[in-house]
Amino acid sequence: MEAALAILKTSGMEGLTMRKVASMAGKSLNNVQHHFKNKDMLLNCLAEFYFAQCYDVVEQYTPSKQVNDPKQELYEFILFILGQSEDISDACLVFRELWAVSTRNDELEDKLNQFYSSSVSRACTFWEDYGKENAEKAASLFLPYIEGYSIQHKALPVDRENIAKLLSETLYALLTKPIND
Repeated sequence: MEAALAILKTSGMEGLTMRKVASMAGKSLNNVQHHFKNKDMLLNCLAEFYFAQCYDVVEQYTPSKQVNDPKQELYEFILFILGQSEDISDACLVFRELWAVSTRNDELEDKLNQFYSSSVSRACTFWEDYGKENAEKAASLFLPYIEGYSIQHKALPVDRENIAKLLSETLYALLTKPIND
């Protein structure tokens, strides 16, 4: 999976072949084809592998011990995620390639949709104290922003700390808004 992911990041979908995966992984082509009957099966497994890596990155976050203000904790979380997005900006390459293939691969499209649904659920769990409706609104704003940020962060005129401040203020307002409004 690591070999396939590395090839996808550097060469795109056109460069991802079973033969290249076998070569980069130090395996025989027959061995790779035994585990992955075709390129679609490889891509589906690659998507699951990559999504697990994305979740592992988010799970590394731990709030600092001295923070007991929910707004400050939100700021720290957003700052952490923005930093991860900058570090893994090649993630946008992987997602772009997977989305392109998913137009012809229903199973992969389902996996991508499940990944995003699961990401929303995970964010809602993180913000569950604010109520489900508010958490869903915040997650629906935050998650697409993060994916876009991974693509555009180098071109933005505002630095990461100020973006984290703007996002945390906006999300905190959404999270704490009375449900009836």
